Amino acid sequence: MSRIALLGGGFSTDGRLTEVVTRSPGARLYRVRADGEAGAVEEAVPCRLLGG
Repeated sequence: MSRIALLGGGFSTDGRLTEVVTRSPGARLYRVRADGEAGAVEEAVPCRLLGG
C-alpha cells in the first residue's frame, strides 16, 4: 500500500489520488513506497498547472 505526502492540491476518488494541481511551474509530487528490501521507490505523479 502506498502512502502519499502532499503539499499543494490533490483530488481523490474512492480513496485513490486522481489528480494533482499546482500554481508553481515545475512543481512535482512523488508517490513513495517501500521496495521490499529496506529501501524506497519514488514515482513522479503528473501535476496539472493551474492557469492564472
